[in-house]
Amino acid sequence: MFTNSLKSVIKWRYLSQCCSRLGNISQTYASFSAKDLLYETSDEAGTLLTRFAKHVAIERHNICEIVPNKVRYADFFPVSDMKYFHKELSKTSADQLASIIVYASTYRSNADPSKFAQVLNELDRYAVDKLCDMNVDTILRTMYAFLFLIPNWMTRLDFYSEGMKKLYDTLLQDGCKFKELFVQVSFYFGLSKKISRNNLQKQWNSFLHLHLESFLDELSTLDVALVASAAYKTSTKIENEKFNQRLVKEVLGTSTVKSGNDALLITLIKSLRFQRVNSDEVCEHVAKICMNSQQINQFQTRGQIHIFALFADNLWDNEECMQILVQEFIAKLRKNNTDNYVNRIRGKDITTFLWCCFQLKCRMTPHELQTVEDVLLRMVYNNEFKYFPDQLVEACLSLWSLGLKSKELLQNAIKIKSDSSPKRQQPKVDSRLTVLLSAAQIEEPTWCMPLTKGFKSFNIESSVPAYLLNPDIPYNTLLSRLREENSVASAAIVCPINGINIPGVLVQLSSLSHDSYVFVEIMTKSQTLQFSNQPVGILRLKVQLLQAMGYSVKLLSLKDLEGPLNVDEVLQIDNIENITETSKNSIKA
Repeated sequence: MFTNSLKSVIKWRYLSQCCSRLGNISQTYASFSAKDLLYETSDEAGTLLTRFAKHVAIERHNICEIVPNKVRYADFFPVSDMKYFHKELSKTSADQLASIIVYASTYRSNADPSKFAQVLNELDRYAVDKLCDMNVDTILRTMYAFLFLIPNWMTRLDFYSEGMKKLYDTLLQDGCKFKELFVQVSFYFGLSKKISRNNLQKQWNSFLHLHLESFLDELSTLDVALVASAAYKTSTKIENEKFNQRLVKEVLGTSTVKSGNDALLITLIKSLRFQRVNSDEVCEHVAKICMNSQQINQFQTRGQIHIFALFADNLWDNEECMQILVQEFIAKLRKNNTDNYVNRIRGKDITTFLWCCFQLKCRMTPHELQTVEDVLLRMVYNNEFKYFPDQLVEACLSLWSLGLKSKELLQNAIKIKSDSSPKRQQPKVDSRLTVLLSAAQIEEPTWCMPLTKGFKSFNIESSVPAYLLNPDIPYNTLLSRLREENSVASAAIVCPINGINIPGVLVQLSSLSHDSYVFVEIMTKSQTLQFSNQPVGILRLKVQLLQAMGYSVKLLSLKDLEGPLNVDEVLQIDNIENITETSKNSIKA
């Protein structure tokens, strides 16, 4: 009998421990923990998000009925017993849940983080349970209440993903009848930068495809900026030419005189870049802003970088604009305040800035390049590139092309990149390291030898796959004309430099004493800067590396190939000194 009793006690204790473990597991998989709440602060929410949120609230008020508040703060808060809170919550109707969530924001300031995390998870769970009783208006009210409570982390709620699916399904069945409703739903879809993790990407794409066209003419400037921001943040390209034209129109109509329009203009510019919309009118409009010192100073550093990138995308190499943006950035880099999150210059910002300089052939003094290098090295020592090695690689490549060849930066870039373990294959990103290694091995083989051991940067007999051939370039016609000449021994299409996938024509000249080679590079419109008619950054780098190996290079435009081809003129080697002059800066090893 004693043995049976002992077995019963042991069995009871075992089951109790199992239940306790299950309880811990359920807490582990909850949306929030006390640790999360200690690090989350609502004041990190951007001013543009606040502006959009206020706009959404007004839009909702215009089409939704006012729901009277039937719950009291004292019935729920402060929370002393979670069982009692759960009991009171279960008595609440779905349309009153938003009021309780707003009350929770008042309770939060005095609540224990652990307790408030439990309250937040309970509100999330109950909102999901009540979804079946919610109509579109109730879902939107509940969404806005959660946004008010936790603006930065709202997308982590289970209710967010389930609620957006319910919204989409309901509107798919009943239709989206109001512009205000379209704007609100677009806003909430755009809150999730990692929308694919919530399995909402298909719904978002479908929602835009079904409704954007019908409401586009009704949208205000703020509406367009909101939808554009949502598409940009979720990496959703809108295949709609009318929308692209509307973006251009809104940029041209937006000035920085009115307070807050700087952020709005940058949002529209980011969307234009993401949509790959190029416009000379937009560049002219933004260039006027750059040349006005009072207006350009209204923009934060990141905003100025987006403007610079817009010029780079459009190949707009206006010397005056470029120098203004370069000087502004360097000045802010020298007094970089790392304590201020908004004004802090990130590695990503420096990488984009250097790429713009590289693309547009900006002139930078050795002192300015040194300033950039010092900041990058400080970031390396602070492990700021540990999870973003590609940013450092691209920054090193741009600096190298601009004339600063830093052994210390190169060593760190290669080490951090090799130590990283990317989650997926990124051939385009990895090719930047290949180009950097090729440049290092070709131009500085002595001190780069240990870093590039086993790497082959140059192959004059490399074959060119068909997908690399530009359809705008008449390769076959050019080859035929060259091969007809007695002075030409052979002509072939090659990509000799590892990582630079721009085909060129290799011409081998015949003579009594020796054979010599000439590389003929052809610039398309998309590879030619607008004002200087110089080649873009990567093509300039290719010419620079070929000349560094002692080869002759001839640059041709498509116009040169339109009429009868003068082969003697083609093979007359240019002195392309102005292309490679930036490589004369002193090397810092």
